[in-house]
Amino acid sequence: MLRSYREAYERLLPLVEKPGRYLGNERGARRKDLGEVRLRFALAFPEVYEIAQSHLGLQILYDILNRRPDVAAERVYAPWPDLEALLRARSLPLVSLESHLPLVDFHVVGFSLQYELTYTNLLTMLELGGIPFRAAARGPAHPLVIAGGPCAFNPEPLAPFLDAVVLGDGEEAVGDLCDAVLAWDGRERHDLLRALAALPGIYVPAFFTPRQQPDGTIAAIDPLEPSHVTVRKRVLVDLDRFAPPENPVVPHVSVVHDRASVEVMRGCVKGCRFCQAGYVYRPLRERNPERVVAQATELMRRTGYEELSLLSLSTGDYSGVNPVLKTLMDRFAPEHVAVSLPSTRVDALSPQILEEIRRVRKTGFTLAPEAGTQRLRDVIQKEYREEELLDAARLFADLGWRSLKLYFMIGLPSETEADQLTVEETRVRQGLLRRQLGRYKIEFRWHDAELSFLEGIFSRGDRRLADVLETAQRGGARFDGWSDHCRMDVWRDALAAHGLDAAFYLRRRPLAEQLPWDHLDAGLSRRFLLQDLARAVEGVLTPDCSIERCTYCGACDFEAVRNIDHHLEGAKGGDHRGQGISRWAELAIPREEEGRPAWETRAWHEIRARVAARAAARAPRPRVDADPSAALLAARLADGTAPLDSGSGEGNAEEWLDAVPSSLAPQAATQPGVERVRLQYRKVGPARFIGTRELTTVFLRAARRASLPIAFSEGHHPLPRFSFGPALPLGFSSDDEYVDLELTERLAPEVVMARLGVELPAGLEPRAVTEIPRSAASIESGIAGFLYEVDLAALDAPPDPAAVAAGVARFAAAEAFPVRKRSRRGDRAVDARRAVRDLVVAGPQRLRLEVLVEPEGTLKPGPLLGVLLDLPPDAEPLLRVHKLATRFHGSSPDRQAARPA
Repeated sequence: MLRSYREAYERLLPLVEKPGRYLGNERGARRKDLGEVRLRFALAFPEVYEIAQSHLGLQILYDILNRRPDVAAERVYAPWPDLEALLRARSLPLVSLESHLPLVDFHVVGFSLQYELTYTNLLTMLELGGIPFRAAARGPAHPLVIAGGPCAFNPEPLAPFLDAVVLGDGEEAVGDLCDAVLAWDGRERHDLLRALAALPGIYVPAFFTPRQQPDGTIAAIDPLEPSHVTVRKRVLVDLDRFAPPENPVVPHVSVVHDRASVEVMRGCVKGCRFCQAGYVYRPLRERNPERVVAQATELMRRTGYEELSLLSLSTGDYSGVNPVLKTLMDRFAPEHVAVSLPSTRVDALSPQILEEIRRVRKTGFTLAPEAGTQRLRDVIQKEYREEELLDAARLFADLGWRSLKLYFMIGLPSETEADQLTVEETRVRQGLLRRQLGRYKIEFRWHDAELSFLEGIFSRGDRRLADVLETAQRGGARFDGWSDHCRMDVWRDALAAHGLDAAFYLRRRPLAEQLPWDHLDAGLSRRFLLQDLARAVEGVLTPDCSIERCTYCGACDFEAVRNIDHHLEGAKGGDHRGQGISRWAELAIPREEEGRPAWETRAWHEIRARVAARAAARAPRPRVDADPSAALLAARLADGTAPLDSGSGEGNAEEWLDAVPSSLAPQAATQPGVERVRLQYRKVGPARFIGTRELTTVFLRAARRASLPIAFSEGHHPLPRFSFGPALPLGFSSDDEYVDLELTERLAPEVVMARLGVELPAGLEPRAVTEIPRSAASIESGIAGFLYEVDLAALDAPPDPAAVAAGVARFAAAEAFPVRKRSRRGDRAVDARRAVRDLVVAGPQRLRLEVLVEPEGTLKPGPLLGVLLDLPPDAEPLLRVHKLATRFHGSSPDRQAARPA
């Protein structure tokens, strides 16, 4: 019998900093009957909600798994230290968001490994979830613990804790994994691991044993299963085989990337030599531009977001970026929806991109020069010149941007005589930058040197670090990527306790040394990596194989796996981009050592003949895998524009754009409001933990989904014309809340209420809508007081009813009743006898009181009842306070309202 801890968690929510993190009732959250599915899959992210829920990869897997009728996927994230302390104090387990089921009751727990400094969070989640740390200690009844993500390409520091690791793309792999678990008879865990090891891209750490040399280096990594010797990453050949999530989770609380995202391409072949993602996600695979537009349109309709992000490692290099961006801006600018490119290279920027983006809002831009000299930029394969960076900055300024974020790195190889900076040297350089840049009013932020120190250890580490991780976690290490939570003393003690030296992991490695991850194949040829290192030392750039010749990196097999580029002539962002390649460069892949994949050892003339034959069959295509319909793309996407000439099989994307590239695209017009309506609504159940700041966003997104014609303010950052009543304290519920909405078209009140009622989240319930004059006074100006009911039974130790009655009588008899009122401006004494009109016993463990609005601030029920009933300081948040009514001066504001049936 599965047990839900929903009620137990609800009692904890008033005691934590941000209870909205743990509600699990967002729009798009999937709740299945766990008794009706065969497999329960927990998608675990070892970070706080605001970061975890921003991750698109997690949303993709959540959607794929929940489309299967036999699988229920639920989310679980790392609890913030305040909740962790409460769970330990009350002996409660870590549970999923949707059903509040403990982690140990899932069949599979899959962790996303995005950052090395979340590893202790992973162990904390296992511990709180009731799952043994070590894979060897788990039996048939325990969940299968797996992991994936970019850090999975060196999972060795976590290897003893993981049953299996997914290398590469997860869309297809996760389905195969589920099938294998469902086919298992549930007896011997080893049989399940052997079945998983037979799947492409699945690594089972227990089937490999590293052997160490006396000096600590690895002598060999011995496979224990003859069929599981090396593991090559899984590659999703075509992104269009899996559409983006059709109904993604829309958070109530503000998250790090609070916007809708469509992945326009995966992989990057620019070859920036510091960028792991640019290598492990190869080859380049673009999503069909027509599908990008269609999917983005549907995504915005379902979510109501005010910003859309075209996501990739470098969206400015997406082949169709200009026409797609223009089409989306034409569609969404009238609705004040901004479109952003979160990652763009300096050399991929163009006036067309910036002019389109600025039509609604100048979304933030980050440029990453990474190094301060051209020589260093050549070393790390940042191929643009200083003049291009300055030209980009001038372009931003000319188009109205007043701020720009730049990323730089210090301590790059060959920057000084020593390739590796110490922590102290890093601090010295950061201090110099901070002092010098402050003179020019340039904001300077830096990455703590201690965090880089730990990142270096675990990104290059081996299995011996698992003991260090466990010791540090038991010593209190949590959220190590947060500067204010990282405890370096704990880490130094943990390394010393196991006789390991950090310098051993941070040292320069001989090229012949066996690396901890050598048995894992990221799809890159060792020969290519060595050649690229030699080029880096000489400051020589490696060609971009999407627009120049193949570099023989090993990512493609030239049959199923290859670059997919839906190319349009001139469609890319940078002015030097989009130059068609009439043919592939001749391929000459030398034979390498035995044991490499077959395509690498095939004779170069055989490959050239096969490629030439395929190219002739596709001629005259400009790229490796151009979309046959690329020439007609503009005509299909751009409503009402003249079709392009498709006679040659190629098109020119510039024909979609304004004739003069420097002419500014039209700004989004702000329509004046013509109707103002006042909505009365309830805020109950889980919605009582939606904060005041988030409430505006929740209503705006619901109004967008409801297709309400919202009026916006004018200016550079238009805001919806919403006006809420006084803020309801977090955790209070209410039957009587109000918000004024201004619309650009007249709608009947009952239509407004019906549409919003469908789109608002659970617990926000419209009660009535009234049309009011546009010049009507604000909600707050008409309020005289509030009628509350307080449930004392929610307290851990409810007071004796006789004591409650005596306290009420004492209050009624007092001429004055001083109470300390807390506010941001400090504590002050107020006379509760003047502030409270009436206080009565309303039933067993229930009080009812009417509080008056006062110019110097309205008294909340908690401080009064704390004094009245002599409650301990930590009891006040546990009071269940419910607002029964808002008292207005004169008549109620809801006359002529549309009431629910």
